[in-house]
Amino acid sequence: MKIFFIILLFIFFFTNNFIFSKPNIIDSSYTYKLLETDLIYPSGVTEKEGSLLISDLGDGTIYQYNNNDSKKEIFYDGLPFGLDIMGYPTGPYKIKFQNNKLYISQGWADIDRLEEHIYDHSLLKLDKNINIITNDLWNPYDFSFHKSNIYLIDSGKNKLIKIDENNIFHEILFFDKIIQKQENLNNLSPTEFSKNKPYLIDSVPTGIAINDLGTIYVCIFSGFPYFKGSGKILKIKDKKINKEKEVSVLLENLNAPIDVEVLNDGRLAILEMGSFDYEKEFAQNDGRLLIYNFKKKNLDVIIDNLDRPMTILQRLNGNIIVTELSGKIYNIYINK
Repeated sequence: MKIFFIILLFIFFFTNNFIFSKPNIIDSSYTYKLLETDLIYPSGVTEKEGSLLISDLGDGTIYQYNNNDSKKEIFYDGLPFGLDIMGYPTGPYKIKFQNNKLYISQGWADIDRLEEHIYDHSLLKLDKNINIITNDLWNPYDFSFHKSNIYLIDSGKNKLIKIDENNIFHEILFFDKIIQKQENLNNLSPTEFSKNKPYLIDSVPTGIAINDLGTIYVCIFSGFPYFKGSGKILKIKDKKINKEKEVSVLLENLNAPIDVEVLNDGRLAILEMGSFDYEKEFAQNDGRLLIYNFKKKNLDVIIDNLDRPMTILQRLNGNIIVTELSGKIYNIYINK
């Protein structure tokens, strides 16, 4: 349900006390440069004809950066933003440019507004004008495309939804609650949690990516109390015959995976937000960029010490862009 929003609450408050620490390159095949911006909470990122479009949760604006120029232009503004009822930032979470149109997943309503905005908790499409594909959502966090279908994650309802070419909605999967290890719960609060009683936590979907064959990869960001290693990457096949769904765990023991991206060479890039501490909440500078090699079945750490990363994008030139709610944006490329 709303468990995912607690994550952003902690992010919001800790950003104000942020002390910048540079990410560490673990794999020397990669290096990075910082894209100089003055964005408040950069979140979604996509590529449009060689330029970067980046959404800012801090002002409800989508900015355009031409080529490698750090000077920004306003691509679209006026989207609702602010703090939701839980007290953390909301706005245009993710953006993706597809078939000459920009798609936007728009978050919860600002608690300070007297009336709800028509674009709140919506999936939007921007062409010459902006259109609402649906606003019957709770927290449309991320989405991806395959052929003529849109696959949408609702992190509030813990669902994966498909919107077909006829704009018909299909519920592909509800992410069931998962059983938490009792020893962890008992250590957290011996009087509240019994070693003999099962305890269920929310299985919250966040990032989504789809390869050319239609295989879906979804990050599972387990609910409170966010135990270390409780995150997963699910592999989902949406079969047409008998409408069956084949679901398996590709990777587990992850720390709050927040986004996933299928790379041009077929490997899978994953962002971890990091570990949760009961005194310090989500640790700063504990995020990582990982890459999984399907052939070798290796999960390699590329960069660590990231500060609450949000989105991965691989550009057409092969470079990888990572946004952080700290305000930083990284251009990561392979050394040649």
